[in-house]
Amino acid sequence: VERAARMESESAPGGGGGGRLGKADALVAGAVFLAVVLVLAATCNSIGITYDEPNYVSASAKAWRWAELAAAGLAQGNTVAARAEVINRYWRQNHERPGFIKLWWGAWMRVGTPLGSMVQGRLGTLVLVGLLGAAMYLWLGREHGRGVGLLAVIGLLGMPRFFFHSHLAALDAPVAAFCLLAAWLFWRLWREPSWGKAVGAGLALGCAAGTKGNVLPGALAIGVWWLACERRVLGRTVLAGLVVAPVWFFVTWPWLWAAPVARLAEYATFHGKFPLLGAYLFGVMRDPAPWYTPVLMLVATTPLLTLALAALSIGNGRYRVWQFLALNFVLHWLYFVLPGQPKFNGVRLFLPAFPFLACLAAIGGHSLSRWVGRMVKGGMLERWGLASLCVALGIVGLRSVALSHPYELAFYNSGVGGAQGAQRLGLESIYWGSPYLQALPYLNKAIPPGGTMFVTPVGVMSLLETYQKGGALRGDIRILGGRGEHLKADVVVFQCQQSEFVDVSWALYRKGRPTFQIAYEGVPLLLAYDRAAVEQVLNRPGTERRRQAGAAGGE
Repeated sequence: VERAARMESESAPGGGGGGRLGKADALVAGAVFLAVVLVLAATCNSIGITYDEPNYVSASAKAWRWAELAAAGLAQGNTVAARAEVINRYWRQNHERPGFIKLWWGAWMRVGTPLGSMVQGRLGTLVLVGLLGAAMYLWLGREHGRGVGLLAVIGLLGMPRFFFHSHLAALDAPVAAFCLLAAWLFWRLWREPSWGKAVGAGLALGCAAGTKGNVLPGALAIGVWWLACERRVLGRTVLAGLVVAPVWFFVTWPWLWAAPVARLAEYATFHGKFPLLGAYLFGVMRDPAPWYTPVLMLVATTPLLTLALAALSIGNGRYRVWQFLALNFVLHWLYFVLPGQPKFNGVRLFLPAFPFLACLAAIGGHSLSRWVGRMVKGGMLERWGLASLCVALGIVGLRSVALSHPYELAFYNSGVGGAQGAQRLGLESIYWGSPYLQALPYLNKAIPPGGTMFVTPVGVMSLLETYQKGGALRGDIRILGGRGEHLKADVVVFQCQQSEFVDVSWALYRKGRPTFQIAYEGVPLLLAYDRAAVEQVLNRPGTERRRQAGAAGGE
């Protein structure tokens, strides 16, 4: 049976698929890793801080300080760090999220100290996305050929929204990386069973679980595939999935140690208590977001060439590797169509689907090159055709990313008419707060000493306070966000995330004349209004009298 499975894999189209990769391939994978990390690091400082990052960075720094305390204690023969009061002190912040990713980020924050605060806080994610690229190359390089592996990496980084998330100290890109790593390592385990591979696969799945609950569709895909196709590798799969993964999840989350049953139960019910937020779709605030939101977002924000190549890959449906990749993609994507699942913030919640989509697109691209080669009966043309696809996909992706950077979350593909077409359709323009970085020079200049600024929603206040602590926003500026406080602010500023708009935002967005704006393809992403512009729109009683008095004084 094992020999038949290997023969089936080796028969997949690719000329070398299923063969062992050599030292040269390891070097290429290392080069892919390094290139991805360097590209992300080079573009990191221009991407503004997003809503969740300050909390995660702070919690990760505390988690790593605990790890250093634990290591020092063990070296001295004590276990002070395992005491409940010590664990609570270092792990209480953001305790509703798993532990491994905080330790990972914290460790890389130590390494990244010389790189500046932006790269330092995000370095752990950059490294993970680099590992993701290397794993994609190795997996598809073995199954379908080296060119297909490279095409998959190019396709993934050419998706503007995934490229943006790949920079952040947030959970979505890391869980996407670990989910693909786990799927690949389980695939290797099933092709060439060994106890070492079982431990590796289990650790990858445990890391995914120790990052975010979005691992569930990936774990389900692994379990379903094993039950349907790989039951021969029983003992090693059970070890990986039911022993190594949960043990690693528990060991790397000290918060659980003090009260395992109660705190595991708290975590298990956390997502069930999460509010089902609304989404701004087709010019209407729909609360909660409708079931089709994930379908619309993937189709509208993924480059059309990638979607077309992924559709072409269906011709490979008889091959097991395609089936396994497609199963992962579908479950990660359509899991969020189900009732009771959150559906906000564009593609963020189902980000783990995109590496698998890029793999399918690469397989589709290879099928296209093989078809062209058969039509003209030239093996050399087939190879050049695949190389040409790599170049074409790279150019399309590079253009999309370059033109949208650092506002990739505003990207929509040409099928909906780009950002302007999406605005006409009534789709959300931006989310997560990153454009505030580019507004800081204006705010520092426009707000008088000791002046005030009003932001909405209230949660953005902490984001701007983070910039103040880092010295990017003047410390004397008072940040307001309370009800009615926009009336006494020197500047009102907000990003154009329509699902967060309040009455003041809508009034200024529709009728106001901004004194400053950030736009992408002519679509406003962030707007700022001085006091005169706000009063003109809101038409407050007394405004006209003050204007007349000022005119009289001038005479």
